[in-house]
Amino acid sequence: MTEYTNPVTTAFELQRTAVERSHEAVHTSIDAQQTGIEAMTDGLDTLEDLQFQGTEMAHSGLHAYLDAVEEALPESAEVDFESVREAADEGFESVEEVQDETWEMIDEAVEESLEAYDEAADAYVESVDEGFDVFLDTHEQVEESVTEATDQMTEATEVATDAVDIDVEAE
Repeated sequence: MTEYTNPVTTAFELQRTAVERSHEAVHTSIDAQQTGIEAMTDGLDTLEDLQFQGTEMAHSGLHAYLDAVEEALPESAEVDFESVREAADEGFESVEEVQDETWEMIDEAVEESLEAYDEAADAYVESVDEGFDVFLDTHEQVEESVTEATDQMTEATEVATDAVDIDVEAE
């Protein structure tokens, strides 16, 4: 014998499943956002490394250029390449200091932003979770009330049908 499944119960189960899937989708979305932010942060680290490498290459390139010019000039040329090299080194040291300070400020700003984002995301997730929990609790209460009312209606219909059958048989 096939067991009877109340269609109202089935409808509520489908609704609950849809709500639970939506809840999971919200969590997946937030996880994806956090992954994206982490990738951006990693990208900044890579950019910082590339900038420092570029500065080092420019510094080395300038020294190589000065070496080549010094070799190409006759010995009688009175150019103080040592002071030019020192001035270039001082200039590159200044550039590196500015880069260090800039990247330090960027790192601090990113760190503060990440902390603020994490706090906001945590609060959002907590709020969403609470909202879904309240909805599902209310949904369950409504399901119980509607199922009970449906069962009572079914019983009343069966009693009425039995009464009609008894009256028909009596005639």
